[in-house]
Amino acid sequence: MELVERIETLMSEYKRLGSIKEERMKKFSILRQKEKQLCGRLDTELCTMNSAIPTDRELTQLMERIDNMEKLVESRETKVSIGRHELNVMYARMDRQPTDAFTMNLIKHPSSFVLSDSNLEMFDFRLDEVRLFVIL
Repeated sequence: MELVERIETLMSEYKRLGSIKEERMKKFSILRQKEKQLCGRLDTELCTMNSAIPTDRELTQLMERIDNMEKLVESRETKVSIGRHELNVMYARMDRQPTDAFTMNLIKHPSSFVLSDSNLEMFDFRLDEVRLFVIL
């Protein structure tokens, strides 16, 4: 009888652990998809996981990373939106259109603009360049 009870206990534990695994993998899949979107927008790498089945701690860390990335995207989008508006105003004032591909793409296709560090540096440079041109 003791052996049967032990087997039932082990089967029950196996099912419980299977449920936990399934739940974690569902959460991970959803979080990974969000992370992929954000990494594409920011031109950064996905974080690496140390195990095939993420631990609660790893899921929490991934959620925190995603929260931070969402805040960064929001902040950068705001900056670019304000700067894009300023560029449009300055070009309209000069009665000109941008001639470089970077600025043209930024103005015509803002949603596809990658918010990477290097693109933001180039954005700041172009914005300063146009400001200087307007001043002169």
